[in-house]
This record gives sequence, C-alpha cells and structure tokens, in this order.
Amino acid sequence: MNLEYDAMAKRVAALERLLQVSIQLTTETKLSNLLKTVVHEGRVLLEADGATLYLVEPDGLRFHVSENETLKKQLGAKEWRRLSAPYVVPMTSESMVGHVALTGECMNVENVYSMPEDNAHLVAGAQAFDKLTGYTTQSLLTVPLQVAEGAVVGVLQLINSQNGSFSAADEPVAQGLAATASAAITKAMLTEQIKDARQETIIRLARAAEFRDKETSAHIQRMSHISAILARRMGLSEKFCEDLLVAAPMHDVGKIGIPDSILQKPGKLNAEEWEIMKTHAAIGGRILAGSNDPILQLSAEVALAHHEKWDGSGYPEGLSGENIPLSGRIVALADVFDALCSKRCYKEAMTLDEVTSIIQAGRGAHFQPEVVDRLFEDLDEILELYELFKNDDPDEFKILTDLAMRRATHAR
Repeated sequence: MNLEYDAMAKRVAALERLLQVSIQLTTETKLSNLLKTVVHEGRVLLEADGATLYLVEPDGLRFHVSENETLKKQLGAKEWRRLSAPYVVPMTSESMVGHVALTGECMNVENVYSMPEDNAHLVAGAQAFDKLTGYTTQSLLTVPLQVAEGAVVGVLQLINSQNGSFSAADEPVAQGLAATASAAITKAMLTEQIKDARQETIIRLARAAEFRDKETSAHIQRMSHISAILARRMGLSEKFCEDLLVAAPMHDVGKIGIPDSILQKPGKLNAEEWEIMKTHAAIGGRILAGSNDPILQLSAEVALAHHEKWDGSGYPEGLSGENIPLSGRIVALADVFDALCSKRCYKEAMTLDEVTSIIQAGRGAHFQPEVVDRLFEDLDEILELYELFKNDDPDEFKILTDLAMRRATHAR
C-alpha cells in the first residue's frame, strides 16, 4: 500500500512540475533558450542521466542540445562541448530518433544491449557512441515533438533512467512535455523567422547606403558584431545586445542623402564638403524616426548619435558624456575601429598598433573610457571577425597579420 501511495505521490509531483514547466515554456520566445529548457526539464522530470533534442530541418534531424551529467564530469566541459556540437542525422528508420520522427510514435527501450535482432539497427548509434566515449547507455525513452496538426517538428530523447529503466507511467509525462514543447518551439521558430526577415530588410537598406559609399556588407557585419560584443561586455541585457546587432547596420543610412561626388571622393573633403557630409547623421535620424518598432527606434537613435563625442565636440547636436545615448557611444567606437582597420577609397588599412594608438588617444575625448576599456579586454574575439567577414581584396586589412602573430605568440 505504501509503495502504491509513494508511486502515486511521485506521479502527482511530476505532473505539478510539468504544469510549471509548461507555463515557463510558453513564455520563452528565444529558440536557443527554449531548447535548453526542454532538455534540462525533461531530464529532471523523468529522472534521466541525459537528454538530447533534435529538430526537423530540410537536411534531416539536426542535433541541437544535449545534457549528460555523467559524461560532462567524465570528459570535462571542453570535450563535452565538442561532442555536443550540432550535427545532422538522416531522417530514416535506420536510427531510433529517425524512426520516431517518421512514425510519430513513442519508443521506450529498457536495455539497448538486449534489443531484438530485427530492431538492433535502431540502437546501433547509441552503442557506437558508448564505444567512442566509454559511456554505458542502458535505457532510452524517445518521444516525438508533434504539433496538433500531426506534423513532427523534432524528437526528445531521455537517456538512462536513474531508476534503471523508464516505466510506462513515465511515457505520458514525457509526451505531455513534448506536446507543450512542440507548440512553444513552433512559435519561437516563427518569431525567429520574422526577426530574420526584419534583419535582412534592415541589412539590405543599410547596404543601399554603403554601396554608394563604396563600403561593403562585410563592414556592416563587422561593426554590428563589434557593437554587440561591446554591449555584452558592458553587462547590458541580452535583448539589448541582440537588438543592437540588428540596429547598428543602420548607422550610416543617412548617406543616401549625400551626393556621390562627396561620398566617393578619393581625397580629403574640403570644409564645405565636410559640412554636407556631416548632415548624414541627422538625415538618417529623420529617415528612421517615428516608428513604433523597437528595432527601428534603436536604429534611429544610433543613426543620429553615432558621431557624437564624449567631450561634446561631435555632431549633429554636440552632446557630451552620458547625454549621448548609450547605443551611440558603443556604435561610435565600433564604427571608427573598423574604419581604421579597413582599407577605404581615401586611406590604406592600418596596423593594429596604429589603430590601438588612435583609439587610446581618443579615450575620454572621442570615446567613453569604459567602452574603450571593454574593447581592449579581449582583442582576439574582435579580430576574429575580420577572418569571418572579409572581401577579396588582399590589402583590405593589415590586422590579420597581427592576429596571426598574436596566435603564434600565445602558442609558444
């Protein structure tokens, strides 16, 4: 009687936690966070040693997230991250996750080493993984992530029940989690698609201005990623960092209103030309002003403020210190750093030492000191962007040579 009561109490507790998790999942809109939550809570709810999650993508089932307490301790965090890197499993019945995705049916395996011969191929992957890592997979509970219309969007697999094997009572709990997770994941994926479409629209508009200025989409990508890195290092919210990554490319959209004779002039601008060039910040602010969209509001702020200077000598409004919007202070440094590092129609690329000297000279005058300090706390992360986003011109940068030398020095 006591055993039956304990089992019932355990099921009630699991269902109560499932309800709490369901509420949590419906409020999470970022896909990467959502997937991590599903895996973690699935492992806790079903008292499993490990859990993995796959999403259905055009090329197959993509392995996205995994947790495994035993392996993480056994291999160390670095090796576990390497093993947990995303990869694609073919959407076929040759694997258990593929079979579950195709059939939409739950599979509960008590022991992967005691499978009937006709189903042995379904656990061959688990056995190969054990051989590679020294882990011992015993029990597996694999459930489809299925939306109401019947389509499977992914697969959740629980590994090694702490009770020896997963019971029949565990299956509805796993399926309940999977049902809520499926709806939340579908919503998050749609949100990300909308966000990606908006970002692409903003990038294309930004490129329209950059093409007239003979700059490139690579510059847009570098300076926007530098901006997001600086914001993150300053301890700003992840939402602000992500929004700034999207908004920063719009910093020079006002150059659409500047004549080509000035934008593309290979030499130094005269005083009259320079005054016209400076109007691009106000033009950009006006182009983007008045929107109810938070990203476009931030873009307008960036466009208007990114040429203001910490000491008040910038333009268009001559703001100083913390009167300059934080987004403008961050993008100002990111934009200048990339401009100094890059070859332009009016200048050659500079070395890292030259760039560092100019930026440090502007600390407290052109740039907020804290933003400069955050830039230099880990230059390698910044410099790696120049390998990721570059054009075909071999003379575009000199800092890649500096990066190679820094790596060689660290390797010694």
